[in-house]
Amino acid sequence: MINYQDLLTNLKEIENSSPCVFAIDGVAGSGKTTLASKLQSDTPGSQVVHMDDLYSGWRDPLSQELTERVCNEILNPFLQGNEVVYRKFDWHQNVFGETMKIAPTKTLFLEGVGAGQSAFRKMLSRIIWVEFDTESGFERVIARDGEVVKTHMLNFLKDQNKHFSAELTNKAADYTISGVP
Repeated sequence: MINYQDLLTNLKEIENSSPCVFAIDGVAGSGKTTLASKLQSDTPGSQVVHMDDLYSGWRDPLSQELTERVCNEILNPFLQGNEVVYRKFDWHQNVFGETMKIAPTKTLFLEGVGAGQSAFRKMLSRIIWVEFDTESGFERVIARDGEVVKTHMLNFLKDQNKHFSAELTNKAADYTISGVP
C-alpha cells in the first residue's frame, strides 16, 4: 500500500519521460474519480479521461469495442503527441453525444473500471489500483447515483468481477492505494 503523497512523488518522477499515461483502476465506487481529480489538481497541465464516458452504456460495458475505442481514440493519439478527440457517452440519452477534445499535454490519467486492462498495459506508464471492498463500493455508487441504477449496477458488478478475475489488474498494478473517501 502506498500513501497519496508518496504516490504523487513517484508519479512526478516518472512524468519527466513524457507523454505519460497513468491508469487508475479498481472496483466501482472505490474512489478512482476522486483520486484522479486530486492527482490532476496536483499535476499541472495533466488531463483526465473517465472510462464511464467511454462505455457503451450498461450493455457489455467492458467489451472489445471499448478496448478498441480506448486504444484508437485516446491512447494512440495521446502517445503520438496529438490532440485526443472522442465522443462522451450520454447516460441519460443512452448514446454517444458531446465531442471531447484534449490538447496535447504530457500527462494523462485514464480513470475507471478497466483502465488498467491487459490490452493496453504496454501503453501505460503505471497502473494505480484503488483497493476497496466491492460491496462498500456498490453502496457508495447507489448513495451517489440513486436507487434508479441499482439493477444496472448489480449487472455491472458481474461484468466487473468477471473482468478483474480474468485481467488480474490488482496484481499487475505498480501501486496500490487504499480506497479514497
